Amino acid sequence: MSDFKNTLPSSLWSTLNRRSGLALLFASAVAIGSLMAPHASFAEDKKSIKVGIISGEDEDVWRVVVAQAAEKGLTIEPVVFNDYTQPNEALERGEIDANAFQHQPYLDNQIKTQGYHIVRVGYTGVWPIGLYSKKYSKVADLPRARSSACRTTHPMKAGRCASSRTRA
Repeated sequence: MSDFKNTLPSSLWSTLNRRSGLALLFASAVAIGSLMAPHASFAEDKKSIKVGIISGEDEDVWRVVVAQAAEKGLTIEPVVFNDYTQPNEALERGEIDANAFQHQPYLDNQIKTQGYHIVRVGYTGVWPIGLYSKKYSKVADLPRARSSACRTTHPMKAGRCASSRTRA
């Protein structure tokens, strides 16, 4: 990565950061996924969609997604929710056309417990989850016998915990 950075003028490199890179990836995935959606409400000639998102960092990413989609003739209206249960409920009721906030284990749990009739039509960006310590500065420094402090029964977080334990 440092070789790549050194080949770019500093002004250009300063505009390329992790957030804009994720936004570009996210926009591409959403645009492709939304255009290929099998649901009846996604007519081939549909040029406007409502997408449920969670408030916070997602709003920053979706500002870029909206702008990039507009350049391609697609209008995306982000509908901001402040609770993880709301986007699936709104999608089930037909108030939005798609949502982008959850991993597959959470969706599976919601379908099972709430009886939703929604399906994954594509993938979106993946946000890296940090590992923080006051005692260790590198993952390699962690003692082998330690277990993670990732303990939860919340279905939105449990998938991430299980995934992180399998890689440890």
